Amino acid sequence: MYYENNQQKTRKTTTTREEEEEFMNQFGNELMNPFDYHNLIVKPSHALAGKDIILLYFSAYWCQQCRQFTSLLAKMYQKLVTKRSSSGSRRRSNSSSTRTRNVEVVFCSLDYERKEYEKYISNMPWLCMPYQSNFSKQMAKKYKAKGIPHLVVIDATNNYSIITSDAVSEIRSDKLNGGLKNVISNFPWRPKTFLEIWPDRIYAPIRNITAGEPPSKMMNSGFLRNKYLMLYFSAQWCPSSASSNAAAPDSYSLLQFYNQLKSQKREVDFELVFVSSDHTEESYIEYFKRDLSSFCCALPYNTCEQELRKKYAVQTVPTLLMLGPVNYSTGERPLINPNVSTKVAAIADFPFPIKHYGSIEQADTNSFNDQKCLLIFHENRTEEEQEWTKQIAMKVSQNVEDIQIYWSFEKDGMIGTKVRSVLDLSDVSTEPTMVLLDLPDRGRYYCKKCVYNDNDENNNTIITVE
Repeated sequence: MYYENNQQKTRKTTTTREEEEEFMNQFGNELMNPFDYHNLIVKPSHALAGKDIILLYFSAYWCQQCRQFTSLLAKMYQKLVTKRSSSGSRRRSNSSSTRTRNVEVVFCSLDYERKEYEKYISNMPWLCMPYQSNFSKQMAKKYKAKGIPHLVVIDATNNYSIITSDAVSEIRSDKLNGGLKNVISNFPWRPKTFLEIWPDRIYAPIRNITAGEPPSKMMNSGFLRNKYLMLYFSAQWCPSSASSNAAAPDSYSLLQFYNQLKSQKREVDFELVFVSSDHTEESYIEYFKRDLSSFCCALPYNTCEQELRKKYAVQTVPTLLMLGPVNYSTGERPLINPNVSTKVAAIADFPFPIKHYGSIEQADTNSFNDQKCLLIFHENRTEEEQEWTKQIAMKVSQNVEDIQIYWSFEKDGMIGTKVRSVLDLSDVSTEPTMVLLDLPDRGRYYCKKCVYNDNDENNNTIITVE
Protein backbone atom coordinates (compact mmCIF):
# COMPACT_ATOMS: atom_id res chain seq x y z
CA MET A 1 0.00 0.00 0.00
CA TYR A 2 1.30 3.48 -0.78
CA TYR A 3 0.07 7.02 -0.65
CA GLU A 4 -0.05 9.61 -3.43
CA ASN A 5 -0.15 13.35 -2.97
CA ASN A 6 -2.48 14.71 -5.65
CA GLN A 7 -3.62 18.37 -5.66
CA GLN A 8 -2.86 18.72 -1.96
CA LYS A 9 -4.91 15.65 -1.17
CA THR A 10 -3.49 12.47 0.33
CA ARG A 11 -4.74 9.48 -1.62
CA LYS A 12 -4.62 6.00 -0.12
CA THR A 13 -4.36 3.15 -2.60
CA THR A 14 -3.47 -0.53 -2.78
CA THR A 15 -2.62 -0.20 -6.48
CA THR A 16 1.04 -0.81 -7.30
CA ARG A 17 3.11 1.22 -9.72
CA GLU A 18 3.28 -1.77 -12.08
CA GLU A 19 -0.53 -2.14 -12.11
CA GLU A 20 -0.90 1.56 -12.82
CA GLU A 21 1.55 1.39 -15.72
CA GLU A 22 -0.20 -1.66 -17.18
CA PHE A 23 -3.59 0.04 -16.96
CA MET A 24 -2.34 3.27 -18.57
CA ASN A 25 -0.64 1.43 -21.42
CA GLN A 26 -3.94 0.05 -22.69
CA PHE A 27 -4.91 3.59 -23.82
CA GLY A 28 -1.87 4.01 -26.03
CA ASN A 29 0.08 7.28 -26.06
CA GLU A 30 -2.67 9.88 -26.23
CA LEU A 31 -6.19 10.84 -25.27
CA MET A 32 -8.35 13.55 -26.79
CA ASN A 33 -9.38 16.45 -24.55
CA PRO A 34 -12.27 18.00 -26.55
CA PHE A 35 -13.38 20.42 -23.82
CA ASP A 36 -9.98 22.15 -23.53
CA TYR A 37 -8.62 23.55 -26.81
CA HIS A 38 -5.35 24.55 -25.15
CA ASN A 39 -4.60 20.93 -24.27
CA LEU A 40 -6.39 19.00 -26.99
CA ILE A 41 -4.10 15.97 -26.74
CA VAL A 42 -2.94 14.64 -23.37
CA LYS A 43 -1.01 11.65 -22.14
CA PRO A 44 -3.15 9.02 -20.37
CA SER A 45 -0.67 8.75 -17.51
CA HIS A 46 -1.05 12.50 -16.87
CA ALA A 47 -4.77 12.88 -17.47
CA LEU A 48 -5.77 9.87 -15.36
CA ALA A 49 -3.15 10.15 -12.62
CA GLY A 50 -4.61 10.30 -9.13
CA LYS A 51 -8.16 9.44 -10.19
CA ASP A 52 -10.10 7.25 -7.77
CA ILE A 53 -12.78 6.04 -10.17
CA ILE A 54 -12.41 5.68 -13.94
CA LEU A 55 -15.37 4.93 -16.20
CA LEU A 56 -14.73 3.35 -19.60
CA TYR A 57 -17.57 4.29 -21.94
CA PHE A 58 -17.95 2.21 -25.11
CA SER A 59 -20.32 3.93 -27.49
CA ALA A 60 -20.85 5.24 -31.04
CA TYR A 61 -22.81 8.01 -32.72
CA TRP A 62 -24.62 5.64 -35.10
CA CYS A 63 -26.30 3.98 -32.10
CA GLN A 64 -29.42 5.95 -31.13
CA GLN A 65 -29.60 4.38 -27.67
CA CYS A 66 -25.98 5.45 -27.14
CA ARG A 67 -26.77 9.07 -27.95
CA GLN A 68 -29.68 9.05 -25.52
CA PHE A 69 -27.59 7.46 -22.79
CA THR A 70 -24.69 9.86 -23.43
CA SER A 71 -26.97 12.78 -22.58
CA LEU A 72 -27.89 11.17 -19.26
CA LEU A 73 -24.28 10.23 -18.51
CA ALA A 74 -23.12 13.80 -19.20
CA LYS A 75 -25.63 15.21 -16.71
CA MET A 76 -24.49 12.70 -14.11
CA TYR A 77 -20.84 13.46 -14.84
CA GLN A 78 -21.30 17.21 -14.45
CA LYS A 79 -22.95 16.68 -11.08
CA LEU A 80 -20.30 14.23 -9.91
CA VAL A 81 -17.10 15.66 -11.19
CA THR A 82 -16.60 19.17 -12.45
CA LYS A 83 -17.44 22.76 -12.39
CA ARG A 84 -16.43 24.88 -15.32
CA SER A 85 -14.93 28.25 -15.42
CA SER A 86 -15.93 30.76 -18.08
CA SER A 87 -12.83 29.78 -20.10
CA GLY A 88 -14.03 26.21 -20.34
CA SER A 89 -11.22 24.65 -18.30
CA ARG A 90 -11.84 22.52 -15.27
CA ARG A 91 -11.54 23.74 -11.74
CA ARG A 92 -12.13 22.01 -8.45
CA SER A 93 -13.44 23.70 -5.38
CA ASN A 94 -11.88 23.15 -1.97
CA SER A 95 -15.13 24.15 -0.33
CA SER A 96 -16.72 21.24 1.53
CA SER A 97 -20.15 22.30 0.33
CA THR A 98 -19.17 22.03 -3.34
CA ARG A 99 -16.47 19.33 -3.20
CA THR A 100 -16.57 17.04 -6.23
CA ARG A 101 -15.54 13.43 -6.65
CA ASN A 102 -12.22 12.38 -8.14
CA VAL A 103 -13.72 10.66 -11.18
CA GLU A 104 -12.98 10.52 -14.89
CA VAL A 105 -14.75 9.09 -17.94
CA VAL A 106 -12.90 7.86 -21.03
CA PHE A 107 -14.96 7.53 -24.21
CA CYS A 108 -13.83 4.51 -26.24
CA SER A 109 -15.20 5.18 -29.70
CA LEU A 110 -16.63 2.43 -31.87
CA ASP A 111 -17.64 4.88 -34.61
CA TYR A 112 -17.27 4.02 -38.30
CA GLU A 113 -17.22 7.56 -39.74
CA ARG A 114 -14.84 10.34 -38.71
CA LYS A 115 -17.46 13.08 -39.15
CA GLU A 116 -19.83 11.25 -36.83
CA TYR A 117 -17.05 10.73 -34.31
CA GLU A 118 -16.11 14.42 -34.34
CA LYS A 119 -19.74 15.49 -34.01
CA TYR A 120 -20.25 13.04 -31.14
CA ILE A 121 -17.27 14.14 -29.06
CA SER A 122 -17.85 17.89 -29.66
CA ASN A 123 -20.19 18.06 -26.67
CA MET A 124 -18.53 15.43 -24.49
CA PRO A 125 -17.18 16.82 -21.19
CA TRP A 126 -14.70 13.97 -20.67
CA LEU A 127 -11.61 12.39 -22.21
CA CYS A 128 -11.87 10.48 -25.49
CA MET A 129 -9.87 7.84 -27.28
CA PRO A 130 -8.75 8.84 -30.82
CA TYR A 131 -10.93 7.92 -33.79
CA GLN A 132 -10.78 4.22 -34.75
CA SER A 133 -8.00 3.52 -32.27
CA ASN A 134 -6.94 -0.13 -32.16
CA PHE A 135 -6.56 0.33 -28.42
CA SER A 136 -10.31 1.01 -28.17
CA LYS A 137 -11.04 -2.20 -30.06
CA GLN A 138 -8.71 -4.17 -27.81
CA MET A 139 -10.33 -2.73 -24.69
CA ALA A 140 -13.79 -3.51 -26.08
CA LYS A 141 -12.76 -7.17 -26.18
CA LYS A 142 -11.04 -7.06 -22.79
CA TYR A 143 -14.00 -5.43 -21.03
CA LYS A 144 -16.58 -7.49 -22.96
CA ALA A 145 -18.38 -4.69 -24.75
CA LYS A 146 -20.58 -7.06 -26.74
CA GLY A 147 -23.29 -4.45 -27.07
CA ILE A 148 -23.35 -0.67 -26.73
CA PRO A 149 -23.75 1.51 -24.81
CA HIS A 150 -21.42 -0.29 -22.41
CA LEU A 151 -20.04 1.38 -19.27
CA VAL A 152 -17.38 -0.20 -17.06
CA VAL A 153 -16.52 1.28 -13.66
CA ILE A 154 -12.90 0.84 -12.53
CA ASP A 155 -11.59 1.29 -8.97
CA ALA A 156 -8.19 2.90 -9.50
CA THR A 157 -7.41 2.75 -5.77
CA ASN A 158 -7.87 -1.03 -5.63
CA ASN A 159 -5.59 -2.57 -8.27
CA TYR A 160 -7.74 -1.16 -11.09
CA SER A 161 -10.34 -3.78 -10.32
CA ILE A 162 -13.75 -3.72 -11.98
CA ILE A 163 -16.53 -2.45 -9.72
CA THR A 164 -19.24 -3.19 -12.26
CA SER A 165 -19.38 -3.99 -15.96
CA ASP A 166 -23.08 -3.17 -16.14
CA ALA A 167 -23.23 0.47 -15.12
CA VAL A 168 -25.59 1.25 -18.00
CA SER A 169 -28.41 -0.78 -16.48
CA GLU A 170 -27.58 0.56 -13.00
CA ILE A 171 -27.90 4.16 -14.18
CA ARG A 172 -31.09 3.48 -16.12
CA SER A 173 -32.65 1.65 -13.17
CA ASP A 174 -31.70 4.36 -10.68
CA LYS A 175 -32.98 7.08 -13.03
CA LEU A 176 -36.30 5.28 -13.41
CA ASN A 177 -36.70 4.73 -9.66
CA GLY A 178 -35.55 8.06 -8.31
CA GLY A 179 -34.22 10.40 -10.95
CA LEU A 180 -30.71 11.79 -11.35
CA LYS A 181 -30.39 12.33 -7.61
CA ASN A 182 -30.80 8.60 -7.07
CA VAL A 183 -28.19 7.85 -9.76
CA ILE A 184 -25.61 10.00 -8.03
CA SER A 185 -26.36 8.77 -4.51
CA ASN A 186 -25.75 5.15 -5.60
CA PHE A 187 -22.50 5.92 -7.44
CA PRO A 188 -20.25 3.96 -8.14
CA TRP A 189 -22.84 1.20 -8.00
CA ARG A 190 -20.77 -1.35 -6.12
CA PRO A 191 -22.58 -4.69 -6.38
CA LYS A 192 -23.77 -6.38 -3.23
CA THR A 193 -21.55 -9.09 -1.80
CA PHE A 194 -22.72 -12.68 -1.78
CA LEU A 195 -23.59 -12.51 1.92
CA GLU A 196 -25.59 -9.32 1.38
CA ILE A 197 -27.65 -11.07 -1.29
CA TRP A 198 -28.01 -14.51 0.28
CA PRO A 199 -31.10 -15.06 2.50
CA ASP A 200 -30.78 -16.06 6.16
CA ARG A 201 -33.07 -19.05 5.76
CA ILE A 202 -33.53 -21.58 2.95
CA TYR A 203 -35.56 -24.72 2.38
CA ALA A 204 -33.94 -27.98 3.40
CA PRO A 205 -34.15 -31.19 1.33
CA ILE A 206 -37.30 -33.09 2.30
CA ARG A 207 -38.81 -36.24 0.82
CA ASN A 208 -42.50 -35.65 1.45
CA ILE A 209 -44.14 -32.39 0.47
CA THR A 210 -47.89 -32.06 0.27
CA ALA A 211 -49.06 -31.18 -3.23
CA GLY A 212 -49.74 -27.47 -3.67
CA GLU A 213 -48.10 -26.47 -0.41
CA PRO A 214 -44.68 -24.83 -0.06
CA PRO A 215 -41.84 -26.79 1.55
CA SER A 216 -42.27 -26.41 5.30
CA LYS A 217 -38.83 -27.32 6.60
CA MET A 218 -36.55 -24.31 6.63
CA MET A 219 -33.09 -24.01 8.08
CA ASN A 220 -30.55 -21.32 8.85
CA SER A 221 -28.32 -20.84 5.81
CA GLY A 222 -25.31 -19.97 7.96
CA PHE A 223 -24.21 -23.61 8.05
CA LEU A 224 -23.35 -23.36 4.34
CA ARG A 225 -20.66 -20.71 4.73
CA ASN A 226 -17.68 -23.07 4.98
CA LYS A 227 -19.01 -25.43 2.31
CA TYR A 228 -18.56 -25.47 -1.43
CA LEU A 229 -21.86 -24.38 -2.96
CA MET A 230 -23.38 -25.52 -6.24
CA LEU A 231 -26.21 -23.32 -7.48
CA TYR A 232 -28.69 -24.90 -9.88
CA PHE A 233 -30.58 -22.26 -11.86
CA SER A 234 -33.55 -23.99 -13.43
CA ALA A 235 -37.31 -23.93 -13.96
CA GLN A 236 -40.13 -26.31 -14.68
CA TRP A 237 -40.86 -24.60 -18.01
CA CYS A 238 -37.35 -25.16 -19.38
CA PRO A 239 -36.28 -28.81 -19.82
CA SER A 240 -32.57 -29.34 -20.44
CA SER A 241 -33.25 -30.71 -23.91
CA ALA A 242 -34.74 -27.37 -24.94
CA SER A 243 -31.90 -25.30 -23.49
CA SER A 244 -29.17 -23.57 -25.51
CA ASN A 245 -26.75 -24.55 -22.75
CA ALA A 246 -25.46 -27.97 -23.83
CA ALA A 247 -23.47 -28.38 -20.62
CA ALA A 248 -26.48 -28.03 -18.32
CA PRO A 249 -27.86 -31.16 -16.62
CA ASP A 250 -31.51 -32.12 -16.27
CA SER A 251 -32.79 -32.97 -12.80
CA TYR A 252 -32.29 -36.74 -13.22
CA SER A 253 -28.68 -36.34 -14.38
CA LEU A 254 -28.12 -33.91 -11.54
CA LEU A 255 -29.39 -36.44 -8.99
CA GLN A 256 -27.03 -39.12 -10.31
CA PHE A 257 -24.15 -36.66 -10.32
CA TYR A 258 -24.96 -35.56 -6.75
CA ASN A 259 -25.12 -39.13 -5.45
CA GLN A 260 -21.80 -40.04 -7.10
CA LEU A 261 -20.20 -36.94 -5.65
CA LYS A 262 -21.49 -37.65 -2.15
CA SER A 263 -20.38 -41.29 -2.25
CA GLN A 264 -16.95 -40.75 -3.80
CA LYS A 265 -16.04 -37.47 -2.15
CA ARG A 266 -17.21 -37.96 1.40
CA GLU A 267 -14.41 -35.81 2.76
CA VAL A 268 -15.61 -32.82 0.73
CA ASP A 269 -18.15 -30.53 2.34
CA PHE A 270 -20.51 -29.18 -0.30
CA GLU A 271 -24.20 -28.51 -0.83
CA LEU A 272 -26.53 -28.09 -3.78
CA VAL A 273 -29.13 -25.30 -3.84
CA PHE A 274 -31.95 -24.82 -6.35
CA VAL A 275 -32.50 -21.25 -7.58
CA SER A 276 -35.87 -21.04 -9.29
CA SER A 277 -36.64 -19.14 -12.48
CA ASP A 278 -40.25 -20.34 -12.50
CA HIS A 279 -42.94 -17.85 -13.47
CA THR A 280 -45.27 -18.77 -10.63
CA GLU A 281 -44.86 -20.04 -7.09
CA GLU A 282 -47.16 -22.98 -7.89
CA SER A 283 -44.88 -24.25 -10.66
CA TYR A 284 -41.86 -23.69 -8.41
CA ILE A 285 -43.39 -25.84 -5.68
CA GLU A 286 -44.44 -28.56 -8.12
CA TYR A 287 -41.02 -28.72 -9.78
CA PHE A 288 -39.09 -28.74 -6.51
CA LYS A 289 -41.35 -31.36 -4.98
CA ARG A 290 -41.31 -33.69 -7.97
CA ASP A 291 -37.69 -33.51 -9.13
CA LEU A 292 -35.37 -31.90 -6.60
CA SER A 293 -36.60 -32.01 -3.02
CA SER A 294 -35.03 -35.38 -2.14
CA PHE A 295 -31.46 -34.14 -2.47
CA CYS A 296 -31.46 -30.39 -3.06
CA CYS A 297 -31.89 -27.32 -0.88
CA ALA A 298 -33.85 -24.42 -2.33
CA LEU A 299 -34.07 -20.68 -2.04
CA PRO A 300 -37.56 -19.40 -1.18
CA TYR A 301 -39.46 -18.38 -4.28
CA ASN A 302 -38.79 -14.93 -5.72
CA THR A 303 -36.16 -13.93 -3.16
CA CYS A 304 -32.80 -13.15 -4.78
CA GLU A 305 -32.79 -15.06 -8.07
CA GLN A 306 -32.40 -11.95 -10.23
CA GLU A 307 -29.57 -10.58 -8.11
CA LEU A 308 -27.69 -13.89 -8.24
CA ARG A 309 -28.20 -14.22 -12.00
CA LYS A 310 -26.84 -10.73 -12.49
CA LYS A 311 -23.90 -11.24 -10.14
CA TYR A 312 -22.76 -14.44 -11.86
CA ALA A 313 -23.88 -13.50 -15.39
CA VAL A 314 -26.27 -16.45 -15.70
CA GLN A 315 -27.90 -16.02 -19.11
CA THR A 316 -29.72 -19.31 -19.62
CA VAL A 317 -31.44 -21.99 -17.57
CA PRO A 318 -30.68 -24.61 -16.62
CA THR A 319 -27.18 -23.65 -15.45
CA LEU A 320 -25.10 -25.28 -12.73
CA LEU A 321 -22.31 -23.17 -11.22
CA MET A 322 -19.74 -23.86 -8.52
CA LEU A 323 -18.78 -21.44 -5.75
CA GLY A 324 -16.07 -21.80 -3.12
CA PRO A 325 -16.50 -21.29 0.65
CA VAL A 326 -17.22 -17.80 1.94
CA ASN A 327 -14.32 -15.39 2.32
CA TYR A 328 -15.23 -13.72 5.60
CA SER A 329 -13.09 -10.63 4.97
CA THR A 330 -14.97 -9.78 1.75
CA GLY A 331 -18.32 -11.51 2.20
CA GLU A 332 -17.85 -13.15 -1.18
CA ARG A 333 -17.68 -16.68 -2.52
CA PRO A 334 -15.10 -17.23 -5.29
CA LEU A 335 -16.63 -18.29 -8.60
CA ILE A 336 -14.86 -21.54 -9.51
CA ASN A 337 -16.86 -22.54 -12.56
CA PRO A 338 -19.82 -20.63 -14.05
CA ASN A 339 -21.09 -23.60 -16.06
CA VAL A 340 -20.37 -27.08 -14.69
CA SER A 341 -21.16 -29.88 -17.12
CA THR A 342 -22.21 -33.09 -15.35
CA LYS A 343 -21.78 -34.90 -18.67
CA VAL A 344 -18.02 -34.47 -18.79
CA ALA A 345 -17.01 -33.48 -15.26
CA ALA A 346 -14.93 -36.17 -13.56
CA ILE A 347 -15.71 -36.61 -9.86
CA ALA A 348 -11.97 -36.68 -9.16
CA ASP A 349 -11.72 -33.11 -10.50
CA PHE A 350 -13.91 -31.62 -7.76
CA PRO A 351 -14.49 -28.64 -7.37
CA PHE A 352 -14.45 -28.60 -11.18
CA PRO A 353 -12.31 -25.58 -12.11
CA ILE A 354 -12.68 -24.26 -15.63
CA LYS A 355 -10.91 -26.27 -18.31
CA HIS A 356 -9.82 -24.60 -21.50
CA TYR A 357 -10.40 -27.70 -23.59
CA GLY A 358 -13.04 -30.32 -24.31
CA SER A 359 -15.28 -31.98 -26.86
CA ILE A 360 -17.19 -29.61 -29.09
CA GLU A 361 -20.35 -31.64 -28.37
CA GLN A 362 -20.22 -30.60 -24.70
CA ALA A 363 -19.19 -27.03 -25.44
CA ASP A 364 -21.02 -24.01 -24.12
CA THR A 365 -21.70 -22.45 -27.52
CA ASN A 366 -21.78 -19.00 -25.91
CA SER A 367 -18.00 -19.34 -25.56
CA PHE A 368 -17.71 -19.17 -29.37
CA ASN A 369 -18.95 -15.59 -29.19
CA ASP A 370 -16.92 -14.59 -26.15
CA GLN A 371 -13.36 -15.62 -26.94
CA LYS A 372 -11.00 -17.14 -29.46
CA CYS A 373 -11.54 -20.85 -30.00
CA LEU A 374 -9.27 -23.40 -31.64
CA LEU A 375 -11.42 -26.10 -33.25
CA ILE A 376 -9.83 -29.42 -34.24
CA PHE A 377 -11.92 -31.47 -36.67
CA HIS A 378 -10.56 -35.01 -36.56
CA GLU A 379 -13.53 -37.32 -37.15
CA ASN A 380 -12.11 -39.73 -39.71
CA ARG A 381 -9.17 -41.25 -37.82
CA THR A 382 -8.70 -44.14 -35.40
CA GLU A 383 -9.54 -43.87 -31.70
CA GLU A 384 -5.84 -44.09 -30.91
CA GLU A 385 -5.02 -41.14 -33.14
CA GLN A 386 -7.93 -39.15 -31.75
CA GLU A 387 -6.76 -39.83 -28.20
CA TRP A 388 -3.29 -38.67 -29.14
CA THR A 389 -4.74 -35.45 -30.59
CA LYS A 390 -6.76 -34.94 -27.41
CA GLN A 391 -3.67 -35.28 -25.21
CA ILE A 392 -1.79 -32.73 -27.31
CA ALA A 393 -4.72 -30.30 -27.11
CA MET A 394 -4.91 -30.68 -23.32
CA LYS A 395 -1.18 -30.03 -23.00
CA VAL A 396 -1.30 -26.96 -25.25
CA SER A 397 -4.27 -25.52 -23.31
CA GLN A 398 -2.09 -25.17 -20.20
CA ASN A 399 -0.16 -22.37 -21.91
CA VAL A 400 -2.95 -20.54 -23.76
CA GLU A 401 -5.59 -19.45 -21.25
CA ASP A 402 -7.09 -16.91 -23.64
CA ILE A 403 -8.03 -19.59 -26.20
CA GLN A 404 -10.60 -22.35 -25.74
CA ILE A 405 -9.68 -25.61 -27.51
CA TYR A 406 -12.40 -27.97 -28.74
CA TRP A 407 -12.08 -31.21 -30.68
CA SER A 408 -14.67 -32.81 -32.92
CA PHE A 409 -14.34 -36.61 -33.18
CA GLU A 410 -17.93 -37.68 -33.92
CA LYS A 411 -18.92 -37.88 -37.60
CA ASP A 412 -22.56 -37.30 -36.75
CA GLY A 413 -22.03 -34.96 -33.80
CA MET A 414 -24.75 -32.32 -33.68
CA ILE A 415 -22.62 -29.28 -32.83
CA GLY A 416 -19.56 -30.40 -34.83
CA THR A 417 -21.65 -30.99 -37.95
CA LYS A 418 -23.40 -27.64 -37.60
CA VAL A 419 -20.14 -25.73 -37.12
CA ARG A 420 -18.61 -27.54 -40.10
CA SER A 421 -21.54 -26.43 -42.24
CA VAL A 422 -21.32 -22.79 -41.12
CA LEU A 423 -17.57 -22.75 -41.86
CA ASP A 424 -18.10 -24.47 -45.23
CA LEU A 425 -16.08 -27.52 -44.14
CA SER A 426 -18.70 -30.06 -45.15
CA ASP A 427 -16.25 -32.71 -46.43
CA VAL A 428 -14.85 -34.95 -43.68
CA SER A 429 -11.37 -35.99 -44.86
CA THR A 430 -8.91 -38.42 -43.35
CA GLU A 431 -6.66 -35.54 -42.33
CA PRO A 432 -7.47 -33.27 -39.39
CA THR A 433 -8.43 -29.64 -39.91
CA MET A 434 -7.80 -26.82 -37.44
CA VAL A 435 -9.83 -23.63 -37.35
CA LEU A 436 -9.00 -20.57 -35.25
CA LEU A 437 -12.40 -19.02 -34.62
CA ASP A 438 -12.34 -15.40 -33.50
CA LEU A 439 -15.95 -14.23 -33.54
CA PRO A 440 -15.30 -11.30 -31.15
CA ASP A 441 -12.99 -9.91 -33.87
CA ARG A 442 -15.82 -9.26 -36.38
CA GLY A 443 -16.49 -12.96 -36.92
CA ARG A 444 -13.10 -13.88 -38.34
CA TYR A 445 -11.81 -17.41 -38.65
CA TYR A 446 -8.67 -19.01 -40.03
CA CYS A 447 -8.57 -22.54 -41.41
CA LYS A 448 -5.54 -24.83 -41.81
CA LYS A 449 -5.40 -28.45 -42.91
CA CYS A 450 -3.03 -30.80 -41.13
CA VAL A 451 -1.11 -33.63 -42.78
CA TYR A 452 0.11 -36.82 -41.13
CA ASN A 453 3.72 -37.61 -42.07
CA ASP A 454 5.86 -40.68 -41.49
CA ASN A 455 6.91 -41.48 -37.96
CA ASP A 456 10.18 -40.10 -36.64
CA GLU A 457 13.02 -42.14 -35.17
CA ASN A 458 11.11 -42.46 -31.87
CA ASN A 459 8.05 -43.85 -33.70
CA ASN A 460 6.06 -40.66 -33.02
CA THR A 461 3.64 -39.51 -35.71
CA ILE A 462 4.47 -36.05 -37.01
CA ILE A 463 1.71 -33.60 -37.97
CA THR A 464 2.50 -30.59 -40.10
CA VAL A 465 0.21 -27.64 -40.85
CA GLU A 466 -0.19 -26.63 -44.50
